[in-house]
Amino acid sequence: IRAQTLVELEMLEGREIVLEAFGKKVRVDAREFERILLEVGDESEVGRSIRGMVEESWAWYPLGCLALFQREKGWRPDRGLSFLLSSEVPLSSGVSSSAALEVATLRALERLSGVEFVGREIAHLGQKAENYIVGAPCGLMDQLACAFGKRGKLLPILCRPDLVDEPLPLPE
Repeated sequence: IRAQTLVELEMLEGREIVLEAFGKKVRVDAREFERILLEVGDESEVGRSIRGMVEESWAWYPLGCLALFQREKGWRPDRGLSFLLSSEVPLSSGVSSSAALEVATLRALERLSGVEFVGREIAHLGQKAENYIVGAPCGLMDQLACAFGKRGKLLPILCRPDLVDEPLPLPE
C-alpha cells in the first residue's frame, strides 16, 4: 500500500523512555526497563512485564523491539530514549500496521546504535516482538514485506524456509 510508518528516535538526557504516538505519550523508567531485561527470563516473561507496566497496547510494539534489540544485539543506551511514532498505515485493517511499526522501530534502533542487521534478521526480530512481547501469534510474511518491499515492485517470498528474492517491477 502507499503508506508508511516512521519512527524518530533520539537520546534523552535523563533515564526515561518516552514514546509518543496517536496523540498520546507514554513514559517508562529506563532503569526499571533495564532491570526487567536483566532479571526476567524468557521473552514471554519480558512481554508480560512490559504489558504490566504500560497500559497503552501500541507502546508494547516499540518497547518489545527495544527489549529484544538490547538482548540480542547487546546494545545498552547510557541515557533515556525518545520515540516519536507516526504512521499512515491503517490500524487493525489487516495491512501489516504492526509489522510496519516493528520494522520502523528496529531500523531507527539500528541507525541510532550503529549495530547493523544481517540478512532477514530484522524481520525475525520484529516477529519475535509481536509473538512474545505483544503476545500476538503471527507468521513472518508481514515483517519480511515491510523490511524488504519496494514501492511499485512485487516481493517474492517463500515463507518456509524464509527466503526473499529480488523485487520484481510491476507493470504500469
